[in-house]
Amino acid sequence: MRATRAGARGTGLCCALRGSWVRVLLPVLLLPACAGLPGPEGGPVDTDPTPVVGLPPGDGGNGGTVGPSPCAAQASGHLTVDAPSDGGVVRGASTPVVVRITPAEAGSEVSVCLDGEPVPHAWPEVRRRSAHVGGDWDVVAGLDLLGHTEPGPRRLDVVVRTPGGRVLRGTSEFTWDPRPHRLDVQTVDGAGRPVSARVHVLRDGKPVALGPDDGEAADPYLRDVPMTSFFSLDGHGATVLSPGTYRLVAVRSIRDDLGVAEVTVPVDGPVRLVLPEVVPTPGRLTADLHVHTAASYDAFLPHDVRLASLVAAGVDVAVITDHNRVTSLDDRLVELLGPARGGTRLVPGIEVDVRERGELDGGNWDLAHLNVFPVADAAAAPFPGLQPETFGGYYDDLRARQHAAPLPGTGTDVLLQLNHPRGIHFQPEEPPKRGAWPLFQRMGFDPSIPVGQGPNAWAAAPAPGTGTTPLDVDALEVVNRFSLELYQEVRRDWFALLSQGYRMTGTGNADSHALQVEIAGFPVNLVRAAAPVGAADLDRASFLRGLRGGDVLVSTGPVVELEVRGDGDQRAGPGGAVRGASVTAEITVRAAPWVPVAEVRLVVDGEVVHREALDAQAGPGAARWTLEVPVTLAADAWVLAEAGVPPDDPGGADAVKRPAGDYAVVAPGYVPLAFTNPVRVDADGDGAWTPPGLFP
Repeated sequence: MRATRAGARGTGLCCALRGSWVRVLLPVLLLPACAGLPGPEGGPVDTDPTPVVGLPPGDGGNGGTVGPSPCAAQASGHLTVDAPSDGGVVRGASTPVVVRITPAEAGSEVSVCLDGEPVPHAWPEVRRRSAHVGGDWDVVAGLDLLGHTEPGPRRLDVVVRTPGGRVLRGTSEFTWDPRPHRLDVQTVDGAGRPVSARVHVLRDGKPVALGPDDGEAADPYLRDVPMTSFFSLDGHGATVLSPGTYRLVAVRSIRDDLGVAEVTVPVDGPVRLVLPEVVPTPGRLTADLHVHTAASYDAFLPHDVRLASLVAAGVDVAVITDHNRVTSLDDRLVELLGPARGGTRLVPGIEVDVRERGELDGGNWDLAHLNVFPVADAAAAPFPGLQPETFGGYYDDLRARQHAAPLPGTGTDVLLQLNHPRGIHFQPEEPPKRGAWPLFQRMGFDPSIPVGQGPNAWAAAPAPGTGTTPLDVDALEVVNRFSLELYQEVRRDWFALLSQGYRMTGTGNADSHALQVEIAGFPVNLVRAAAPVGAADLDRASFLRGLRGGDVLVSTGPVVELEVRGDGDQRAGPGGAVRGASVTAEITVRAAPWVPVAEVRLVVDGEVVHREALDAQAGPGAARWTLEVPVTLAADAWVLAEAGVPPDDPGGADAVKRPAGDYAVVAPGYVPLAFTNPVRVDADGDGAWTPPGLFP
C-alpha cells in the first residue's frame, strides 16, 4: 500500500473579531479566501515536506501584543501591505488586512494599529500562505471601520516583532469612503426571539457586491469575491449600501423558512426579518462533520468569522477538522456569543493525511484524507506518522492514540470518516479535481467488483496482527460540498459496500474553507442525539452513538425520513433492523417553502424500486409528503430512502435541472438532495443479517 503526503500546513490562525465587531464587520469582511487548490493532478503544491501532524494550537504566531507602545515601536524593516492597499479607497464597513512576510517571521507577535492606536481584539495571525498564491507567510487580520472611526484618510500600521526581537512595520495610508447609508437588520424566529442568520442582498434580482475593495489582493482565489451577504448574530447585523431598492433574503438552516424584505435605502430604523422554524427535527442535531479554519493551510477565514458562519447556519454541532492539527475554539465561541454559544457546540477533530511512502517530491502526495474526532491535540500525545505501512495499521494507531490520550469528557471513543474518496469539486462551474486526495480514485476502486478481488484487492488487505483493512472506517463522506457529479459516483461506491456488509455511516459535509462557495452547514447531517440545554456541553457519547449507529439523515434542503415495518410490531429507522420477508417502508418528506423537491425514491440493495414525483409546493409553511411502499424480499436486504434531484439520471449531473428561485440565491451551485442511512431487513428470520452481495 502507498500513502501520499501533502505539503506542510499553515501553522497560524487568522485574526478574529468578537462581540459587536463580528455583527458589523462580517457584512463585508472577507479575509483571503481559500488557497491551496490542487496542483495539475489535484494534489497540493505546498512543497515543504516537513510533517506537521498535530501542531498544538498557536503554533506559527499567536497574535499577541508587541509591547507597551506597539504603534510607536521603531522598525528596522519594511513589510508590504496587500490589503487595504496603500493609496486605496475602502467603501465597505470593514476591510481585511493582509501583510506579506517571510518564513523568518514565523512565530512573530503582531499588533494592528489604526491612526496610531492599537486596534482591540484584532487578533492578527501569522500563517503560512499556500504555494498556489506565492507561498511564504502572511499576517492576516481584520479592521472594522463602521462605528469605530470617521470617514476620511486613515493610516494602518501592522507592527511585527520577530522571535529574535527584530521589529518590522507595514503601513497603508488609505481612505475610508463608505457607501452613504447604514442598513441595520433584526433577525427573529416565528415567536419574535432573536436568532442568527445570513442575509443576502440583491438589487434588480442580482447579488450586490459588499466587498472587499481589495478583493484579489486579499482573496487571490476569488472564492468569496464579491461578498454578497452578511451575518446577523443574536438577532442583529449591519452593512452599508448606496441609495436604491434592495431585496434582503435571510437564511438560517434547512429547518427554517427564509426572512425576506424589500427595502428602499435610506430606511429609518432596522429592518425586521422573520425566519420561522417550519421543519422541526426533534431528537436530531444538525451537524457538519468537516469544517476548516485558518489553522488549515488552504483556509483563510479568521476564527470568529468562521464561528459566525456556523452559528448563522443553525449548526448544532460542528466538528473542526483542520489539516493535520487540532484546533480548539470553544473559548472564542463563548467570548463571541456567551455561555449558550449561539446554540452551536464544537467538537475538536483533525483531518489527517495518508501519504505515499518513500521520498516525497512534486505536488501530488496525499492518497486520502481521514477525519478523526473527537481528539485531544498533539500536546496530549503525538499523532502517528503520515506515511504508514498499511491503511489498517494507520487506523489502529489512531484508535490506540485515543486510548493513550482520551479527550476529557469523551473517553476513548473516536470516529474515523473517510473523506471525498473520488476527489473534490472546488468551483460549481468547473469540473471536479479527481486527483484531489481521492482514495477510491487513486486506488482504482470498482464498485461492480467484490472487495478483495482484482482491482479491489487492496481494499481487503489486512494490517498485520489486527486484520484491520482500508475500509474499516466508521463513516464515509458520500456528499462533499455542492458536487452532484461526485455524489453520483460515491453513492454507487457506498451502495456496493453496504451490499457487501460494510457498516459505514453515509454522511454529507460542507468541507468549508470559505464563506460563499462552500457554505458551512450545507450539506448537513441530522444525527439522532441528545440536545444540550442552555449552556450545557454536548453529550459527545450520545452524538457518537448516533453517528456510528447510522441513525443519520443527510440533506441539502429536503428532509427525508424512513421507518420500516416488519413482522409483528417491529419498526426500525436508519441504522436499525427488522425481521420479515414482507415489509412496508413508510417514507416522509418535508421541506421549507424555499426548497424544491422533485421526487422521492426507495432504494433496496442499491436499486431504486419505487420512484414518485412530488407535487410542487403551494402556500406558506413546510411541505409534507408521506407514502407507504410494500416490499417483498427473497433474501436479507438493506433499504433506504432518497428525495430531491435524481442522482441516477442516465444523462449524468449535466442533465439534472438546477433549481432557480430563492434556493439558488441562498445556495448557488447546490441542488436539493436528501437520503437516509439504511435499515437492514432479516428476511429469512434466522436472527442474523446476511449481506446480499453484488448483483451480476
